[in-house]
Amino acid sequence: MVWLRALAFMTIAVPVLACAQTSGGAPARGKPLDTPPGIVDGRTAQELVKAGVVVVDVRTPQEFAGGHVPGAKNIPYDEIRARAGEIGGPDTPVLLYCKSGRRSAIAASALKDLGYKKLWDMQSYDRWPQ
Repeated sequence: MVWLRALAFMTIAVPVLACAQTSGGAPARGKPLDTPPGIVDGRTAQELVKAGVVVVDVRTPQEFAGGHVPGAKNIPYDEIRARAGEIGGPDTPVLLYCKSGRRSAIAASALKDLGYKKLWDMQSYDRWPQ
């Protein structure tokens, strides 16, 4: 009788556990866009980018030219209010970064004032996985 319960468990549990795995073999997690807005690490930022978040590099054009996240828009932090339309409307999910986190925090504050709510801050380009 015990072996029948074990067999029944294996018949039900193994397929369920297999479905809980992602194609990469890692345990399934929530969707990247379910990540609460705020400061994120490089790995989370990468997942957000894969999910379609708009990436904004708020450094100078010279810093941007020296390397940036693939697909990032370069809008210096002191131009963010005037150029917010280039990002999309206030419902647009946005990932920001700069060199140290100071300018990206200023940019995030400006975007919040404009009604943006889905804002993630990687702080530093150096946190992007290479």
